[in-house]
Amino acid sequence: TLVRPIPDIFFRRRRHVAKAKKKKKAKKNSILGLDLGTHAVKAVEITRNGDDLSVTGCAYEEVVDPAIYDEAIQSALDAGDFSSKKIVVGFSGRSTLIQNIAVSAERAKDLDMAVLEEAEKYIPYGIDEAQIDYYVHEGEPEQQTKVILAAVRQSDIDDKLELLFSAGIT
Repeated sequence: TLVRPIPDIFFRRRRHVAKAKKKKKAKKNSILGLDLGTHAVKAVEITRNGDDLSVTGCAYEEVVDPAIYDEAIQSALDAGDFSSKKIVVGFSGRSTLIQNIAVSAERAKDLDMAVLEEAEKYIPYGIDEAQIDYYVHEGEPEQQTKVILAAVRQSDIDDKLELLFSAGIT
């Protein structure tokens, strides 16, 4: 299913106007994605209706002053008028790793340990400083198990969580 393109009008800076709003009822099958960039906060809400996905809200807010980043987050959330209670935050940069790896069939019996051992080869900082997860590709496990490894430095996660908490998101 294709998602309709987002009109350019949604990406223009919106001024926050304080007004009394009714709390929207949370959509059960929706999720809010946040991109907390250096210069802007971008948000998009996607809702599933059966097999279809649709964009039900989006917002863009420039970060004018990093000292009040939490206000930019809150302004973006207010401007988008989102109802989802589920939030996903993106990570990028040098402290983020996405790597395809292959684990031999004999090592796949203890896949958690095998993935950690492989992760040590790719993560440029200690694995004790990282949150690590993986996804197993379906395939022919008798030869090799193909895995997508994902890792993010824990301090980056803590920093983003602190920003979200300071913006009133719990």
